[in-house]
Amino acid sequence: MLNRRAFFWFWAPALAWAGLICAASSAGFSSGHTGSLLYPIFKNLFPHHSQATWELVHLLVRKLSHWAEYFILAVLLYRGFRKEDPALWNRRWAIGALALVAALALGDEFHQTFVSERSGSFWDSLLDIFGGACGIGCEYLLFRVRRIRWDGTASFRYPD
Repeated sequence: MLNRRAFFWFWAPALAWAGLICAASSAGFSSGHTGSLLYPIFKNLFPHHSQATWELVHLLVRKLSHWAEYFILAVLLYRGFRKEDPALWNRRWAIGALALVAALALGDEFHQTFVSERSGSFWDSLLDIFGGACGIGCEYLLFRVRRIRWDGTASFRYPD
């Protein structure tokens, strides 16, 4: 059983990040608002590009942000499950982290259907879940690298 300090240490980052994701679900992070912040930067860096190029860049930045938010969330959730031992890999923890990522992604997009200037998108949820899956995949690859480095084995069977 984790004491309060350990619980805070391992779970607070994931909870704080989930809170940031929920805050980004507000009208203040709509496409119109982010565009008005990013467009001057884009125009100063690339003054000769067209409006169509800007719209494509803005779309890609927004979608990459979806992916990255949930990549980080998945890593933080897995860290919470794993606790203090980075040498451990557990498939159930990975599935649990990915299930929480999926629940938050679907809930977040559902919430956006009720926010003015926003619209919920199932496709964005899939992108979010894919970002989470990539985060879990990177955690697994890091585990494999650490394991090979620590004990010299290179077997690719699942340890749990």
